[in-house]
Amino acid sequence: MHYTSANTRKTARTIPFVCGLLFAAFSFLYLYFLQSDLLALLQFRLSHGQTSYDPLIGSLLITLVLTLVGAGFQRMLSLPIRALALAWLPSCLLLLAHVGWRIAPEEGDAICLPPMPRLIFLAVLAVAYLVALRLCHVYRDTAGERAPLFSHLTPNLLVLGLAFLVVGISGNTSTPLHYELQVERLLSDDRFDEALQVGEQADATSPRLTAMRCYALSRERELGERLFYYALHGDCTQMLPEWDATLRTHDLADSVYHHLRFRPCHVCRPSTMLFLENAYSLDTLASPVLRDYLLSACLLERSLPRFAELLAADSLKSLPTHYREALTLYAVQDTCFHLPQPDTSMEVDLHEFLTEMEQADDVMSPADRLRRRFSHTYWYYYFFAK
Repeated sequence: MHYTSANTRKTARTIPFVCGLLFAAFSFLYLYFLQSDLLALLQFRLSHGQTSYDPLIGSLLITLVLTLVGAGFQRMLSLPIRALALAWLPSCLLLLAHVGWRIAPEEGDAICLPPMPRLIFLAVLAVAYLVALRLCHVYRDTAGERAPLFSHLTPNLLVLGLAFLVVGISGNTSTPLHYELQVERLLSDDRFDEALQVGEQADATSPRLTAMRCYALSRERELGERLFYYALHGDCTQMLPEWDATLRTHDLADSVYHHLRFRPCHVCRPSTMLFLENAYSLDTLASPVLRDYLLSACLLERSLPRFAELLAADSLKSLPTHYREALTLYAVQDTCFHLPQPDTSMEVDLHEFLTEMEQADDVMSPADRLRRRFSHTYWYYYFFAK
């Protein structure tokens, strides 16, 4: 548009620069810090593992292209100063097209369209955008020559803010998937301690994520010390990946079974417990790795008699925390089993746990009452995990 005022012409040049700068900053930060692992998975899947994704270079290239697209729309569309940010919405839509795909792990990491409600929501926004463009051409900004910079800048920032919010909401935000991808990347670099910090306090989990955490804990020799610090759902089948699990940038199945020095048979596919029992019986080297996996599997299956049998020759004080918790609980359940070296403080804690669990409360369930103090114990998993 042509403006007679020098101040207005300056404003008309400043606002597109501010919008472009804000979009470029948002795009780079969003891609690099929040979606780089997802984009790496998409490129790995689409290229069948032939190429890899560099987060820094990829984020810079995508941001550069989308910024050029926005600048092109800025020149193509004759918009009032108060609506110049509308030219950057197509770039936001293209950004969303990069990160809005849904990954279905249960279907071999198939790349799928977003859920239908989200697609309808985006279609409504697209129609609203076209209507807004039309209104901008019908009702020109007659006060544009007189309005100060702030009055022009505010609606543009509001439009951009809403656009960034839509991108953030409509992009792939599956928490377990992002945790999986982040842990896989760290495991591929043997950064086991950092991998164990990912989502440590979160309730969201998945079988693959649990298998990776068990592997990282085993590599750190803390499987019996920290396993129940994480959200666990299901039985011991979540400890090991499928032998034919979908290949990603990090081959989890190969790493885990190489670590165990045993691999399940491709034909019979035994259960996790049976596989670990058979491997343990054939283990002539008395591998502590395999033993810890079997002991932890017994805990996840709540098979305390077998667990106590495996630890019959061990000193209680030398055992990891979760193992001592399980044996202390088993001594309470089975009066025929006696701890050789009772842990007095742990027995007191277990007594408090059982006493509080049996108390009647119309406001809070036992699980809620005990979560804050005992959520990281095996006892909490034994009684409340599903």
